[in-house]
Amino acid sequence: MQTNRYVAVALAVVLCLSLAGCTEDFGGGSEDSYGIGETAELGQENTTIAVTVDDYRFAGSYDAADDSGGTQTVTAPDGEQFLLVKVTVENVGNEDGATPAVAVRPRNTTANDPDGAPTWASDGLYRSVRPLPTGDSRTGWVRATVADNVTAADAEVAFSTDILVTSGEYKWLLVANDDEE
Repeated sequence: MQTNRYVAVALAVVLCLSLAGCTEDFGGGSEDSYGIGETAELGQENTTIAVTVDDYRFAGSYDAADDSGGTQTVTAPDGEQFLLVKVTVENVGNEDGATPAVAVRPRNTTANDPDGAPTWASDGLYRSVRPLPTGDSRTGWVRATVADNVTAADAEVAFSTDILVTSGEYKWLLVANDDEE
């Protein structure tokens, strides 16, 4: 019994020492970060996809087209608001590829928004993991539902070359670390 306790303590010490150099910035110590309008290139299996966060806005509600050709008002639940993030991806490589998966913190929702894109979003919704031929680009909006006290300084955006977005891929900030909201 005493041996198990020593082993557990030793494992805890080893784990703490191995994590001592890690930081929580972007989920695992990544020093690279990008702001609004900055582009980074993601390598896929046979090509490269350039990704940019173009714009963002917060809204308590928005109007979206409905199936009858009119509009409907989409309202955030009590205590929450919508964070809409505009993204652009371009296949800058020599082979066909796919649009990367995208996620927005602090809480992500699917890009397949059942309420539709806001009427002001002429680019529509961003659709991840779709074919993206060489030289083509796609632009669209991603909607996340966040608490009503979330500001741009709280939000991070991630892109992934596969469908699983991991914590280390949150590298886009809506405001610089030293900007005040």
